[in-house]
Amino acid sequence: MNRTWMTAAMAGVILLGLVAGAQAASISYVGLDETTNGKWGSTGVAKPFDADHYYGTDGWLVDYNTKASSYATITHVGRFFEWNYGPTQIDDPSYVPDVDATSVTLRKAFSSESGTNNIWSAGWTIELTQDASFGMALIVDLMWGNMAFGPQGVRVYLQGDPGSAVTATDSVKNNNDTDYVLYNLSGSAGDVFVVELQNDGQYSHTAGLMLDPAYVVVPEPATMSLVALGAVAALVRRRRR
Repeated sequence: MNRTWMTAAMAGVILLGLVAGAQAASISYVGLDETTNGKWGSTGVAKPFDADHYYGTDGWLVDYNTKASSYATITHVGRFFEWNYGPTQIDDPSYVPDVDATSVTLRKAFSSESGTNNIWSAGWTIELTQDASFGMALIVDLMWGNMAFGPQGVRVYLQGDPGSAVTATDSVKNNNDTDYVLYNLSGSAGDVFVVELQNDGQYSHTAGLMLDPAYVVVPEPATMSLVALGAVAALVRRRRR
């Protein structure tokens, strides 16, 4: 074995190690929380996918307030929309988690670009400062007077790879209450996730974006039954041996 071949082989092993060490980016849609309403910071209100029942454990950008994340930078890249009245009530983001946090009227909404019906445009980016796996909650379905101001749809993709986009499969607009679109994301330092909002011709406003430990996805009963049947079948095969 000559020295040149050995050097090339060692370089290949090192390269493979570096590639294996990098955390592959992944995006998965978790679901739509339609029951928490504006009580995102109230731990006394159960969150369907969040173990500590508090959205924003790892950071947020909500209304006029920011809680820095240790692993990511949240940036709003669209337009701002400010209002001084309306029925949209959310927990005061200047509060720490509480059993029943004080509610305030939303003062500032974050929008993507308005325009043609169904157009998609960026509203947020999440840039990782270190490798991380985490959950993302986006506040949607805002109300102003009797008008719904939320986006018609939401999707997330890795910057530079539009083909990685995962679109929320639930309707995120027009049930006249504050909802949360939830995703689980993972990636390496330097990865940027883009959150796009689908305009309905006028509005695509969101109230804020929060980061959490990865959300817990509970399998559907049918899926659980299949898992149980698989376990029983495996046990029977083992006993036959």
